[in-house]
Amino acid sequence: RTSRSGTLPSRRRTHTRSLLRSSKKKFTRRNKSRISKRKKRENKILEKLQKLEEEKKEYSKKFYIERVENKDKNVQENYKMLKMLEKKEAEVFQRVKNTYTQQDEELK
Repeated sequence: RTSRSGTLPSRRRTHTRSLLRSSKKKFTRRNKSRISKRKKRENKILEKLQKLEEEKKEYSKKFYIERVENKDKNVQENYKMLKMLEKKEAEVFQRVKNTYTQQDEELK
């Protein structure tokens, strides 16, 4: 048989099996290294992701704490305002009461 252009001559096709076997070994070796590299890469990415998650947790914790503290401050301020309002109301009420009692006494 004559070789077609671009293909191996048929004479060499006789021991392709052994060639295949050796190339298969090489290929598995190459694959192993590839797989290990890929695993390393994936592990690095996973570690980065974990770090990011932890940072996110920390940040959210801080943010939550700040919000709660601010809320507490606001609550305290609101409480002070309420107390002041109550005081003013009491003063006004006392003043009104006094004026009415004076009028009553004047009427008597």
